[in-house]
Amino acid sequence: MPLFALAVWTTLSTSPLDPLLPVPAACQGVSHPVRTLERRRLHVPWIGPASAQDVPYAPFGPRNVFDWYAPPASVAGQSAAPVIVYVHGGGFDELNTEAIQLANAPWPELQDRGYAIAAVRYRQKPSAVFGADMARDAGYVVQLLRANAAAWNVDPNAIVGYGTSSGAFVLGLLAYGPDLVNPASADPVERASSRLNAFLNDRCESDWRNFVDAGITVHPFASPTLVGVPQQDRERASALWWLEQPGAHAVPTLSFYKVPVNTPPLVNLHDGWLGWQLTQDLAALGETHSAFLLYLGASPLPWPLAYDFLETVVGW
Repeated sequence: MPLFALAVWTTLSTSPLDPLLPVPAACQGVSHPVRTLERRRLHVPWIGPASAQDVPYAPFGPRNVFDWYAPPASVAGQSAAPVIVYVHGGGFDELNTEAIQLANAPWPELQDRGYAIAAVRYRQKPSAVFGADMARDAGYVVQLLRANAAAWNVDPNAIVGYGTSSGAFVLGLLAYGPDLVNPASADPVERASSRLNAFLNDRCESDWRNFVDAGITVHPFASPTLVGVPQQDRERASALWWLEQPGAHAVPTLSFYKVPVNTPPLVNLHDGWLGWQLTQDLAALGETHSAFLLYLGASPLPWPLAYDFLETVVGW
């Protein structure tokens, strides 16, 4: 089943969109078919490192640690474990994100499928602004895992980013921005690629060029609102801008948003337009496994669709 689609998980009753924008007719009232992937898994002993808290990963600051959750067992047939690199949200503010909330996803189910999980802490405001340092931190975790794939028993070709809100923003820059690999570095970690193999995007703020500037007070820049933020800074902090560049890199992406799609300029950081346009740009680059879905109101994130996506793209 091709996964590229425009669909909603909860049916929309009215369209908030300008009728000239083509997305509403494609989105309204469409359900997304789900393959039945339930199966009995044969588990075998896990031979990688045990779970650990506060694993240091970079010399940039005290927040550069991650929690490592090893799967209780491997799945028969896996030569090494796929990995979820989880980057938390929290409004770009270090004061809001001291506790990483692992209740946001069904981690036991993912681990039963053989996934290891690296839950990342990273620099945010006031330590880091503009997004570059934040993406550098998450990227270094990916590089660390890839450089030590054999020792950690992880699959270097099955590293999946999962981010919520500002965490998805960070992973968006990592997914579509420049590869942080440095073949000439004395650090073997930096000689590994920072590329993600797939991206679970839960409400990435993908374009800072299309908001009502005076109304946005939560953002990664060093100013009270977006008023006065230089265009160059906005561009380089926008996943969509990177996808517009020559030679852009496309990563299979499943995007979930809770706010209906509206016409820019936008007033909500999580407007569905940000995910819809992201998926359009990926399709234009020939990426055929990406999808955009709305899960409105109090609906939980539809994880069965994520399992379907991961099965298709990663194989587990």
